[in-house]
Amino acid sequence: MSKTKLREFEARQQQAITDSALLPCEISYLLYQADVLNTGCQQNPEMENEYDQLAQWIHDGVAAAGSEQAAVRSALTDLFDADIAADKTNTVLAVLQSNAATELKSSRQQRIDALHLKLFPECYDHLYDSIEDARIRRRGQDPMSPAYQAAWQQKRRERGISEEMMSPETEAYAAKTYAAANWVQVIK
Repeated sequence: MSKTKLREFEARQQQAITDSALLPCEISYLLYQADVLNTGCQQNPEMENEYDQLAQWIHDGVAAAGSEQAAVRSALTDLFDADIAADKTNTVLAVLQSNAATELKSSRQQRIDALHLKLFPECYDHLYDSIEDARIRRRGQDPMSPAYQAAWQQKRRERGISEEMMSPETEAYAAKTYAAANWVQVIK
């Protein structure tokens, strides 16, 4: 196998691992819903971020060590004494390996697609074209007004992505935004 093919294979393997891991916003959501540390966060308004830091530590630990159990144990050991950390590790792991976690991962792309639609609605303009608009697009022109085109191009320049209408960078930007967002913003 050539070095190039080997690198491509390794990149696909790493992407598969990344895709199968929970993101910090998803971990925080699951921990908040289960309230595994009994903080009472669900009963207190404005405490949706109660588990954000723990979620980030777990995510970073999984990325570094590759083991969810080691990451959870390490994160909890930093917060509690060894006995409490050992006791809570199994509870947190159960939540992170639950059906709810599996459902979150399987519907992640749908939420990213919804965020993409919200951030870049111009990518979907062609779906609502009239017959004449479709003809204009087939000739390689955009039937939208110049002011509308300038507005979405400016939005993309500000975000540092390509101004090309169907740029794959918009999808990558939506995925990155989803991964960095608070779960309240992206998981409903």
